[in-house]
Amino acid sequence: MNDSAKSTSLPVLIAIPAVVVLCWAIPRAVVGAMGIDGHWAPYLYQYLLGGLVFGIGLAVIKRSGACDFDRPGDRRWFAVLIVGYVAYAAIHGVVTWLAVAVPFRGS
Repeated sequence: MNDSAKSTSLPVLIAIPAVVVLCWAIPRAVVGAMGIDGHWAPYLYQYLLGGLVFGIGLAVIKRSGACDFDRPGDRRWFAVLIVGYVAYAAIHGVVTWLAVAVPFRGS
């Protein structure tokens, strides 16, 4: 096994069990903190676990060399990915808050 294969296999061997454990632990922590009927539990679960997977994806993009910060276009698109994730989570959070906070008068 050459040196580059050794350097990439150890993080992968650590990351895979860590993600599996977090996939088990995050829902239990969120439901334990907010209860099974919490309005924010699905939101937090989605964006905590989704953020973890998104961050791993960004790390793979960076480490593989697919994104080179010396190129201005790559810096911009990397920033667009991060800002887009945060903006989407914020919009979803506002809509969730409005659904919970604003009274609805049914017919």
